[in-house]
Amino acid sequence: MLKDEWDLWTMKWKNPKYELPKDATTALKKCEEILFPNLHILLKILGALPVTTASVEKLFDTEETENVSQKQHW
Repeated sequence: MLKDEWDLWTMKWKNPKYELPKDATTALKKCEEILFPNLHILLKILGALPVTTASVEKLFDTEETENVSQKQHW
């Protein structure tokens, strides 16, 4: 059943009169729940997932690193 919905959904967006949604929120707004009930649920979940990024933080500055290195040589 999900595959049938997916096939119909992809066929819809191949039609040049429709503009392909750029994000989950826009796709959800354009997703008719009656025609695509499973995709509608998946898009709701996707839209609710948090978007996060992670970056590495420098734990020690150069001075502290040098001090630790010097103490280890004693």
